[in-house]
Amino acid sequence: MRNQGKGFHFHFRKGNGSMKEQKGLTRSLSNFNLQLIALGGSIGTGLFLGSSTAIKLAGPSILIAYIISGVVVFLFMRAMGEILLSDETFRSIGDFVGAFLGQRWEFLVTLTYWLCWVTAALAEFTAIGIYIRYWFPEIPSLVSGLIALGFLIVINLSIVKTFGNLESGFSIIKILVIVLFIAFGIVLAFRHPTYESQTHGQVTVSVANLIDYGGFFPNGIKGFLMSFQMVLFGFAGIEMIGLTAGETKDEGRNLKKAINALPARLLLFYFGAIAIILILVPWNEISQSQSPFVSAFNLVGIPAAAGIINFTVLIASLSSSNTALYSTSRILYTGARNHLLPKFFNHVSKKGIPTHSLLFSCGIFLIGLLANFLVPDASKLFEIIASITTVCFLFVWSAIVLSHLKFKKMQPDAKSTLKMPFYPVSNILLLIFFAAVAVLLFVNPSTRFSTLLGAAWFAVLLIVYQVIKRKKALQQPDHK
Repeated sequence: MRNQGKGFHFHFRKGNGSMKEQKGLTRSLSNFNLQLIALGGSIGTGLFLGSSTAIKLAGPSILIAYIISGVVVFLFMRAMGEILLSDETFRSIGDFVGAFLGQRWEFLVTLTYWLCWVTAALAEFTAIGIYIRYWFPEIPSLVSGLIALGFLIVINLSIVKTFGNLESGFSIIKILVIVLFIAFGIVLAFRHPTYESQTHGQVTVSVANLIDYGGFFPNGIKGFLMSFQMVLFGFAGIEMIGLTAGETKDEGRNLKKAINALPARLLLFYFGAIAIILILVPWNEISQSQSPFVSAFNLVGIPAAAGIINFTVLIASLSSSNTALYSTSRILYTGARNHLLPKFFNHVSKKGIPTHSLLFSCGIFLIGLLANFLVPDASKLFEIIASITTVCFLFVWSAIVLSHLKFKKMQPDAKSTLKMPFYPVSNILLLIFFAAVAVLLFVNPSTRFSTLLGAAWFAVLLIVYQVIKRKKALQQPDHK
């Protein structure tokens, strides 16, 4: 049963049953779609572009950062899964956060999670501009972003099944290319070819490259710690499994499978791909102005492969921005169904698409794309947006872990087919880890501004919440 708790709900409209009983989103996604959408949403710019910044900070020690982050992701995914599978009425992160932490938290998390995906999409659109410039350096990033946004609007206004099939196709392309990249890199590592480097002269493809250029920790522990922001940005979005499960035909079974399998698969792809890059080329040869995958093939003298990889990372960004657009519309829709947001966002088309939520998010994307005028350096703009995204996701992930702690306290005997390992120690360690990364974001001069923007966002939301409360636009909760 949902916890009614103490508090209030925004009185935009009266509820008329649980989400399961209401007419709403269509259930057109299969387990195959669910796995690929979540995997595809997480394999994007964080790996294909953001990893270049992480490598610059940490060098080869970035591999350890990916392992640690993979374990962290697995644990909080298990926490989320245990809650979702304990009660079929939980359809979103906001649902269970509101049930266990109260409506103030639900309001903060719902809108912050929406902002997470808005900024994630803007990072992807910025990356698309960078990738396009590989072939057409004269085309402004804004133009590339607008074309991509227009294409994705058409896709998302189609039926959900079309979205699922397209996203699955995007994900398959990304996965195949990563697998082929890793396989090709392994072959080169065994053959030990040499090539001419501008910085280091003659370079041999070898595992020794992991330690030959300043050691495994070339920038010390400080560089290693600073890399976690961009590493976690790469995993951002993995929790959307809980968002898409409501549109699958057998959500409980599919959700359990996805949560158990996805973190390990992501870690394999991230760790394997980054390890191959560092074996192919010295870590300090990698440019931040293009994908490290493209840089690797250019440096070893295979420009044709670099072009193919650049096309693939372009597809990857389209895929991830597609997932972001999907997510923002569903978050606003769910917020309206839970009386947190105006009923305007509750509209669903005959095709089962939350069109008002979708078009509103697209309008915000359009405004965000204008940031290209304010920060013409696409690489710098990407770093700013990525760090804002990480701040927002850290808050949402922390809310998930806190909700799990409250859930276990309130319902110690709740039945769920998933369990959080090492509860409650793992919860406490996760919260400490998230707080530490937030502090690192503030300490780092290049990400401090983004951290302050995140803090300002939370302050504004709290003020808005209190203003609405005082205007008495509220009612007692009627979740079912």
